[in-house]
Amino acid sequence: MTFLVSCSTSSSVTEDIEKPTTVESPCTVVLNVDDPEIFNIQLNANTNVHYYGTKNEDGIPTAFQQILVDDAVDGKTIIDIDENYRPTKIITYTGVVYELIWNDDKTGVINAYDPASNVTVCASFDTSTEMGISDKMFSKSRSTNIEGRSGEPILTITPISDNLSSKALYTRSAYENNQKVLVTFEKCEDYFDPHSVYLALKSGKGGWIGELHSYDKISTGKYMFHIPSDKYPAIDPEAIVNKINDIFSAVGFVSQCLVATGGDYVLCASVAAGLSLLTEGAFIAAAPGFTAGCTAAIKGLAAASFINGGYGLISGVPDLGANDTPTLTNAFIKWMKDCNFLKRIYTDNLVIGPVVNGLAGPYPDITMTPEDESKVIPIVEEGSPMIQRFYLDPSSPVAGQGYNAYAVLHCMTYNSKVRMSIEGTDGYKKSIEETITSPNSIVTMYVPGSYSGVYDAVQVEVVDADGNYVSSANASLVFQ
Repeated sequence: MTFLVSCSTSSSVTEDIEKPTTVESPCTVVLNVDDPEIFNIQLNANTNVHYYGTKNEDGIPTAFQQILVDDAVDGKTIIDIDENYRPTKIITYTGVVYELIWNDDKTGVINAYDPASNVTVCASFDTSTEMGISDKMFSKSRSTNIEGRSGEPILTITPISDNLSSKALYTRSAYENNQKVLVTFEKCEDYFDPHSVYLALKSGKGGWIGELHSYDKISTGKYMFHIPSDKYPAIDPEAIVNKINDIFSAVGFVSQCLVATGGDYVLCASVAAGLSLLTEGAFIAAAPGFTAGCTAAIKGLAAASFINGGYGLISGVPDLGANDTPTLTNAFIKWMKDCNFLKRIYTDNLVIGPVVNGLAGPYPDITMTPEDESKVIPIVEEGSPMIQRFYLDPSSPVAGQGYNAYAVLHCMTYNSKVRMSIEGTDGYKKSIEETITSPNSIVTMYVPGSYSGVYDAVQVEVVDADGNYVSSANASLVFQ
């Protein structure tokens, strides 16, 4: 679940209600009961880290679910975490996205996607090894024994419709009766999902409030944002600080759990291993983007897990205490005790504008008054043919389990052709081609399963009605 609101502390829209000491603290606790931001810390002049999660009806934090590292020079890195404080998605400021599927606390699969090259790399990892690379990344058998494959691949093309939702749904923290803003996206005669969207909020007088990233994705191309309220807890704010101390000590695991026994982050080593298995052309296209993305991800993880570093000093791998539990430093505890307490104001007139794929426009702004129940921001774009995303599901199938390859296509010309190809290290090799009859569609190819250790490389390619190249993408996996 994604909970993300980032707001400034401008005096025109916020109120500091308590400053326990005269020492300027880099830490701010957000008191709004239904604001998903719990607190934020300024690490240095350029870097702020915001921690988001759930609160109970009294405003007491109950869990962390997302960390936003906001770097004034590089940009934003967003880290989603599960209930065990393991990263499940890392969206870097370079645009590279890492999705992590954990088998246990040591092993799993990384799906890394680079939008610049439109390449997806699926890589198994194992942090208990020296390099963090799973031995299943490379098949030891290159025979032509394909008896493990049962059946033929099946290709289907489904037009994208208003009723089709993506796998990832983001849940709000605000109350059901709060003000709502619906943002819709249309491109090439149909709805589409952008890579990212959030709302920029200003007061009616022009003062900057911040950004709202928390939404419900109700269907393809339709995002419902819920504006937080001005409800504040009636309890002692120090009780909130004490609870943050209770749940924050595991945040260091966000960084620590992705470090191999040799001390390196598995993001780089395992994805590099996956890249080496691509075709030469795909490797050349994707390597620069993934290299920059890995650097950005590590920088974000280090900032998110700074807890054993001093103010202005980021430490990506915290020291471990009893039972290998990440520990808090005295400096951090002191920061929390001296924290600023913040009440955010959302009931003034708001000027709201969408930010899509990191760009602020030109998109329409709307003004929401305290009397408005809801607003709609429709966005209609022209577009060129593109494969928005290509991925495999499941990305880490067990032996004998089949999987689907999905390609999301937008703005394709009629009578273009899409071709999906599969080649496995067990000798299995197939290719299927179909004609595209809708500008926006999802192409699905089912692939039968194989033996453990077999590596599959899958490619999708689109050509126009005259056979001219339009776009292509690659993905791969290993049967567990």
